[in-house]
Amino acid sequence: MTDLEDALTRTFTRAATRAPAAPPDFVRQVDMRYVRRRRGRSVAVAAAVTAVVAGSVLGTRVLSTTSPAPAVKPDTTVSQAAPAVVEVAPPIERVWPRAVHEIPAGLPNGQAFNADLFLDDRTVVGRALRGGPALKPGIWSYDLDSGKFTSLATLTAPSVASLVAGDGFLAWSTLNKRTVEIWTIPAKGGTPRKITSFLGVSSGEDTYHGIDMTIADGKVAWSPAKDGGVYQVPLSGGEPTLVPGTERHHLLRWPWAGYPTHDVSGLSGGPAKEPPMAHLLNVRTGERSDAVTGPGEKGWTCGVTWCVTFQKARHRDGTGERNLPGSVSLGGPVPYSGRFLLLYQQGKSGERGASIYDLSTGRAAALVRSPARKGDTALPTIHLRDGLFSYKRGNKQVLVNLGAVK
Repeated sequence: MTDLEDALTRTFTRAATRAPAAPPDFVRQVDMRYVRRRRGRSVAVAAAVTAVVAGSVLGTRVLSTTSPAPAVKPDTTVSQAAPAVVEVAPPIERVWPRAVHEIPAGLPNGQAFNADLFLDDRTVVGRALRGGPALKPGIWSYDLDSGKFTSLATLTAPSVASLVAGDGFLAWSTLNKRTVEIWTIPAKGGTPRKITSFLGVSSGEDTYHGIDMTIADGKVAWSPAKDGGVYQVPLSGGEPTLVPGTERHHLLRWPWAGYPTHDVSGLSGGPAKEPPMAHLLNVRTGERSDAVTGPGEKGWTCGVTWCVTFQKARHRDGTGERNLPGSVSLGGPVPYSGRFLLLYQQGKSGERGASIYDLSTGRAAALVRSPARKGDTALPTIHLRDGLFSYKRGNKQVLVNLGAVK
C-alpha cells in the first residue's frame, strides 16, 4: 500500500456494540487523508474479516442521472430487530460468475499491482508500486482475455491516489508538499498532465486530507474530504471553481451532492438527528431531494436511492424497508455503485463470511468464507472501491466487477 492508503483506516469500532455478533465498522471511503509518514497498518474487522480503503478518492464514480424517489412517510411496520445469526450466502462464483476474475497480484517485473477500476468489462486499470531503485511507479492496464499487462504512464510521485475514469480519461491526485495536484492521461495511455493544483486541507502538522473525485461532463469534479463544497475544473486544465450553492455539500455520486456529511468528514451540515446525506442537490440541474425519516429514528445513512442502517435498508422515500441478511457498517454504509453493501454474516454452525449484497435484487453472494473450526485461516483483507472489490489469494488477486452484476 502507498502512504495514502495506509492513512485511510479509522472509525472501525463504533457499530460493534449495537447488535449481537456484529463486527466493527467496515470502512467506507470517506476518511481520505494524505499522511507524510508511513503508518504501516491495516485494520482487522471482527472474526478476522478485514476491510481497508483503497485510495483517497472515491474510486470510479458511476454517473447517475436518475432522480431520487419522491418523499413519502416511512414504513414503520417492519421489526427493528434483525437476526444476529443468518445463513452465509453461497459463493460469488456461483451467484455472479461473470463478475469474478482472478489476475496476477504483480507485474512480470515483480512490482505489486493495485487494481483500481474496470475501464470496460475486459480491461482492468491500476497502479504499480515502486519495487526497487530501477522500478518507477506507474499506471498499467491488464487485459483479461490476453492475460497481458500494458504500461499506460510512468509516474514521478511515489504516492498516488487511486484512479477515476470518464470521458476517455484517467485522473488521480497527488500531494506535493502542501499542494494537492490533479493529473490526467488519456484512458489508452500517454504522458501525465497536471490540470490543476490547490492548497491541501490540513488538520495537523503531518496530516493532509484528500479529495473525493470523479470525471463527468468534460470536467474533473471533487469535494475535499475535510471541508464542504463541490469544485470542478475542465479536463483541459485551469483554476478550480466552486459550483454555486454547494458550499456545505459533499459529492456523493455524480451528479448528486448532499449534506450533512458523514461524521468522519468533520462537517456538521445539518441537525444531528438527520442521517448523513439526507438532503441531496443535483449539481447539474439544481434538483433537490430530501430523505424521509420517522420520529426518533437514528443510525441511518443515505445514498442517492437507498438509506441504510446497521441491519436494515429502505428507499430514500421511506418505502420498501427490509432486514438485511447480515450486518453492515454504521460508519459509512452508503452503497457502493449505488446498490451494493458488504455484509458480515455468521451461520448457525459458526461459519463466517463477508458477502456482497445487492439492494436492487435482494441477492447476496459470499466474497470470502471461513469454516467454523477453531484455528482456521483468517479471512483475507478486502479492498473496497466504488465499482470493484478485491482481495489477495496466494500470488493472485480476486477482482469483483460490480458493473457486471446483473
